[in-house]
Amino acid sequence: MWASWAQDGLHLLLDSIEHIVKDEHRRTLTSCWSGGGGTSHAARSSCQKRARVFCELYGQVPHDHVGNYLSSADIGVAPDPKTAMNDKSTMIKIFEYMAYGCR
Repeated sequence: MWASWAQDGLHLLLDSIEHIVKDEHRRTLTSCWSGGGGTSHAARSSCQKRARVFCELYGQVPHDHVGNYLSSADIGVAPDPKTAMNDKSTMIKIFEYMAYGCR
């Protein structure tokens, strides 16, 4: 998700988390996991620097650990923006969220 910031809507997710943490609930820390390592070190560094202010943001983990993250998650988020591709397909993460009972 790091390398394709605009395509996957990671900036929208960070905006939302920041709003919830700072404005709505005045929390100091929340934890979120964003799967995928991406290929751009600069994009990954930029996302991590921004997120570090209000949450912990994890990158790519081994595939066999994904189930542990999803089974302990409260919610699953798909911040994918409206695009021609997203209008015609559903990301696999939606089905993974459903399989693990995420809201």
